[in-house]
Amino acid sequence: MGSARCCTVHPLALSSGTRHPPTSSGAQIVGQVFHVTQVVSWDQPFVSLPDREAAALYLRGRGLSEREAERRAAELTVPMTVTKRGLLIWARART
Repeated sequence: MGSARCCTVHPLALSSGTRHPPTSSGAQIVGQVFHVTQVVSWDQPFVSLPDREAAALYLRGRGLSEREAERRAAELTVPMTVTKRGLLIWARART
């Protein structure tokens, strides 16, 4: 069974220190094919990770092996907050 990752940041990005600004490019892409009627976007704190153990557990929940999660968690500066960004797009077929 596969997992959907269309709208999430890959867990390895947590340790990169890179902050990506929210974008409406998803709505622009959808708008090339459909008539977009509404877009709801978010860019908010999602979860607080108080220590490396919590960070490793978070990464395990996103599919990393125990060994890789612990290795990546050791590279993080904690405590940290994970921010969730995304778009929910309502669209209909062009007439």
